[in-house]
Amino acid sequence: MIHRLLMDGLPQTMTKPRNVAQEELERRRLAWYYNHLLKTVLQGETAPALERELYDLWRIESEDALSCMLIQTREQSPLLQKQVQESLCLSWDQLFTDSAGRLLVILKAPQTVDAAGEQLYSRLASVWPSVLIAISPVMRGRGSIQALYASALKLLLQKQYEAGSGFISGGRRSAAVAELTLEDDVHLEAARIEKHERELFVRELEQVLRLTKKGVPDVVMIRLRISMLELEVCSRITQLGGDVAPLLERLRYRSGSLEELSTYRTLKAYGLTLYDEAAVLLDSLHEGKESSPVEQAISRIDQEYRSGLQLQELARAVHVNPNYLGYIIKRRVGVSFKAYIHSRRIEEAKRLLRHTGSSIHQIAMEVGYSNADYFIRMFKRTTGLLPTVYRQQ
Repeated sequence: MIHRLLMDGLPQTMTKPRNVAQEELERRRLAWYYNHLLKTVLQGETAPALERELYDLWRIESEDALSCMLIQTREQSPLLQKQVQESLCLSWDQLFTDSAGRLLVILKAPQTVDAAGEQLYSRLASVWPSVLIAISPVMRGRGSIQALYASALKLLLQKQYEAGSGFISGGRRSAAVAELTLEDDVHLEAARIEKHERELFVRELEQVLRLTKKGVPDVVMIRLRISMLELEVCSRITQLGGDVAPLLERLRYRSGSLEELSTYRTLKAYGLTLYDEAAVLLDSLHEGKESSPVEQAISRIDQEYRSGLQLQELARAVHVNPNYLGYIIKRRVGVSFKAYIHSRRIEEAKRLLRHTGSSIHQIAMEVGYSNADYFIRMFKRTTGLLPTVYRQQ
């Protein structure tokens, strides 16, 4: 049906051109027909017989190695198409457009296809600075056009998100980017800020910025992860007695509203600004808290929660009455001395369950519980799950 509807617009004299002008007109109409046929193939709305028309047109055999090249600029023009055709030595039946107006080429994939793509990018970028070129990984033969196009499109969208323009090849970089999940702990990223571990922080931020959904950037999830980090940092500042309002105001002033950011560059700038501003504020708060008995006590708990640390022993170490120390610890962290130790042990146990193959008994001993049954009860009371169930999630 599609074939008949498309062909209705073609002249009856297509196979018998009368002159050069008529021949050019019929060539253009054929190009229009095949371009619409390709679009229906890409959308999965066509029949095998029609797909074979394209394969026959391009002289594709079942074992041919193929790549798809997509070319996108903000403005399409005949000059762009002419430069692409000249650079890649394409005939009229080898250059197409997809439904979004991107130029599309199916190439038999020799070893030089990446070099050709880079040369084309260099030539086009001098005229169209916003140009994006993506080349899919190589696939074999007939039936692969949809997959080739989808792969090239994912790469192009990824490059557009990261840099706005440029050249990217699936032969050098996988279109599938490793995904993180909400279960990945933002505590570590917040700790990087507090410890001035900028290089590690940047590396972990870049992983977050490459969260994907079906192979393309998942900007909503990326914003959520950065927002969680921001919340964690603000919580730490509040615990140290600081005011987060000026920090958030400076952050919005320097980088804009997180909800409005959508590119790799702007989201990375937001994360780095958060690091810079928070690191300065946390430093100043630590300087004012270093001599505080409660800060000394909590620091010691964080280091020695695995041992049998007692409140009386801790109070003697920081030269404070035990009852008063218990009171100010509860005000500072929101729970009692014993509950805070249990929470630190359970958090460490969760990390070990996620990232090690240690037995439940071994983990119980490692986090400070001499009785595995007691550890299991405390873990379930805190998390609502048995350790074995938590590990399986």
